[in-house]
Amino acid sequence: MSEATTVNSRKRPVKRFDVGCRVSGSFGDYCANPNPNIQRRVRARIFGNIIEAVGHLQYKVMWDDGVSREPHFSNSLRKESSVASFPSDLRPPRIQDNPELPPQDQLIVDQEAEDIEDSQRDQEPEEHLPGQGDESSDEEGGSVGEAVDEEGEDRMGQMPGQLQTENPVTPDYATKKAAAQDAIKALLGKEVVIKHKNKTVIWTVIADWDPVDALVEDDRAAYGLKLFNAKEHPQNEVLAQLFLHLAFADWQVTLEKLNDAIIQHNNKSNSKKVKLFSPEEFLTAFGLLIGAAEYGARGSQFWETTRDSMGGEHWESMVPEANFNTHMKLYRFKDFCHFIPFAYKSLTLKNNNDPWWEFADAVTEFNNIRMSRLSLPSWLSIDELMASWKPRKTATGGLPNISFIVRKPKPLGTEMKSVACTKTGAMLHLEIQRGKEGMKAARHNSSMGATSAGCTLRAIEGCAVNDQPCRGIKGDAYFGSVVCASELSVRNYEALLQVKQNTGFYPKAFIEEHLKNAPGGVKIVLSGLAPNEQRLIAVGYRYSSKKTLFFVMTAKAGSTKAGVPYQMKYTDGFGNLRCRQVERPAAISDFFRDSNIVDCHNQGRQHDLALEETWVTTDCYFPLVTTLIGISVTDAWKLADYHGIINFGKQEDNRMSIRRFAGIVGNQLVRRACSIASKTAQRFASDLTQEGIVTAASSFDLSSTVLSSLSSGPEQQIVIPVRSLTDANGDAHHQVLFPLTQSSNGKKYRKTRPCKLCHENDVKKLVGFYCFTCGLSAAYCCPSTYQDGRDCFLKHAERIPRRNEARVAV
Repeated sequence: MSEATTVNSRKRPVKRFDVGCRVSGSFGDYCANPNPNIQRRVRARIFGNIIEAVGHLQYKVMWDDGVSREPHFSNSLRKESSVASFPSDLRPPRIQDNPELPPQDQLIVDQEAEDIEDSQRDQEPEEHLPGQGDESSDEEGGSVGEAVDEEGEDRMGQMPGQLQTENPVTPDYATKKAAAQDAIKALLGKEVVIKHKNKTVIWTVIADWDPVDALVEDDRAAYGLKLFNAKEHPQNEVLAQLFLHLAFADWQVTLEKLNDAIIQHNNKSNSKKVKLFSPEEFLTAFGLLIGAAEYGARGSQFWETTRDSMGGEHWESMVPEANFNTHMKLYRFKDFCHFIPFAYKSLTLKNNNDPWWEFADAVTEFNNIRMSRLSLPSWLSIDELMASWKPRKTATGGLPNISFIVRKPKPLGTEMKSVACTKTGAMLHLEIQRGKEGMKAARHNSSMGATSAGCTLRAIEGCAVNDQPCRGIKGDAYFGSVVCASELSVRNYEALLQVKQNTGFYPKAFIEEHLKNAPGGVKIVLSGLAPNEQRLIAVGYRYSSKKTLFFVMTAKAGSTKAGVPYQMKYTDGFGNLRCRQVERPAAISDFFRDSNIVDCHNQGRQHDLALEETWVTTDCYFPLVTTLIGISVTDAWKLADYHGIINFGKQEDNRMSIRRFAGIVGNQLVRRACSIASKTAQRFASDLTQEGIVTAASSFDLSSTVLSSLSSGPEQQIVIPVRSLTDANGDAHHQVLFPLTQSSNGKKYRKTRPCKLCHENDVKKLVGFYCFTCGLSAAYCCPSTYQDGRDCFLKHAERIPRRNEARVAV
């Protein structure tokens, strides 16, 4: 017999389907698997009759539930007897009872009767036998068009009727974890030799590392602001003072530099003359620059005259439209934006051939402010930030160099390595990245031969000044390497760094090999001596069943014993969300707690506040200025929350957003510009406090807890006091000017009234000031060259008697 004949003889008989043929298929609703050992559901088998053939081996079926579904392939249908699946209380029709059919043979009649009797028997579901599989294998998620064995052949290689053996039980998470930990215990004491650049590091597998003198944070220490007492400023001014405290060493010095640049500009023969900026204008301009973030608009859209000239539509909204024209003219704000970068230029750096001489001094001032005005913790977090800049005409757009980091939301611009406080979240230290060639001359880079190690060491050295307790630093993949950790350790610093691409001297391949089959929560710890004889600890941690993380840390950086676990969320076989507590070392728990601090700061500054996108310019240095201002606003927002100046008593999901905070800071800089800039008010408050007669306003306005911002509406009353005194009850009395009025001829003038205290002594003195707390009738003299040194306003505050009832703060 030929080979072709042998193959044809083994073919299965072809199923023949005719119109009216009774068939069944697994197309019903999902139901429980008849095999209790399998959780996956299967589809119920339903019955019907073939209506017509619609293609090759495709048939349209009318099912018993009255629904005709899409055509079905023959391999998904099973041919049934004509009486299959009839209800027990309904007797199926017989062929011999159909008058349209000819008389049938007695054998056919007997076979039909037997089939009918079988169909009337008990139709209870069959009991599942161990190992019995589903006939159609149409489980949930399976393909309907797959072939189904309907002729009795066993595809598992078993004889017909033979019971299938029990399926092997898949090990659960605890079993896998125990097996992986046992395999690692078997490696204890094993040495791993890693060679790199003609040097060798020998790592030894150990059980755990738990130093008794580990560097831990002192939770009792005071972190955050120094040299700033929020209670010394009224509520409608405190946030503006906080911003100025963080943004400038002395904002008046910055104003002088700004005006010096304007004077140099005006001295040019063919230049348009620019008016110098007053202190009030300077603060107002910064208030508008910051407060614009609350509106979500751009540039000149904040000035109403510009919108009118552009033919814009006007629609009333819940939030009133911005009209900065009431605070500063557009041309003055443009002058401010043009000249403010000049305040940060340094001729000394220019003479030293520093390519970043136009902005490097601003970064130095920023770092000095943070070191002198903030109390730092023992541990710091290092990462990078981007000041976005898109060149238009040249490669760098006027900057000495720019960087491109593809993983950043704004990948193109000026890159700065940044250090943040792990307690408050404030930014502490910045370093401009000057490009590959520019960074070669940076301190430590040439001696270490590693840019990341030198950058990390410069960062922690820049923070560990002025008796700051900074001794440890945490960093991600760019900063993580054995060289970096060893160089920090030899200088008595601690480090906890993640390792990815800088794998020199690190046993990455060994860790990967022995953790590749382990589940999440399994670790392996190795101890070794770096080439400079410093003890280092390498930790491989199985984050999940598919991912392994690598860390290197110094000897006192932390413990590898179990720390705070993390929650792993997954879905079970029924689609339910489940959580599992996954163990991880204490040092790695601390790392993940602090590792995203810089990223959160960047998100608040660059995405939420977005000053760089609000003020678009062609000046390459103005975006850098807005970046520094944005960092200071974000720091003020975080520190105000940390010290309870804002969000006191609020729930976590009801805290003040950074845009709202920026609007309040901008409003206070604009509304309180005269008060902040007034040297006279500061002198009065200082003199009166020293005399012990009455104290200056030293607390928040207890009658109101509302903070207003630039978008609070035009109907808000704006009052700028000349000075504020407190009486015996602690109530604040604000000395303000009478409002301007307009005469019939259009001339504006300020009203005057007789001094109330002088009038009691039969002396008539007209004054232009009154007590805002007591009303327009409370006009009093203030010290001036025209009043012979009389201070009736002071006597007014002194003679108010103390109330007997206790004062309740609202």
